[in-house]
Amino acid sequence: MLTCDALRTTKLRKALAQLPPRTRAVFLAHCVEGLPYPAIALRLNLELAEVQDELAAALVALSAPFDESY
Repeated sequence: MLTCDALRTTKLRKALAQLPPRTRAVFLAHCVEGLPYPAIALRLNLELAEVQDELAAALVALSAPFDESY
């Protein structure tokens, strides 16, 4: 049986894998690599607003599995 932490990690990994590639790239660049929005925009050839939109979409998608009951 999975512990609560293991279940959360499993849900997060599954949700992360299901993100569209660009959304996942923005999320990882910001949250894992710690890059600021302008650096992400430059790296991925996006407008700053697109980076913000993609990060917001990632956060919504990644929080959704935790809104459901176990």
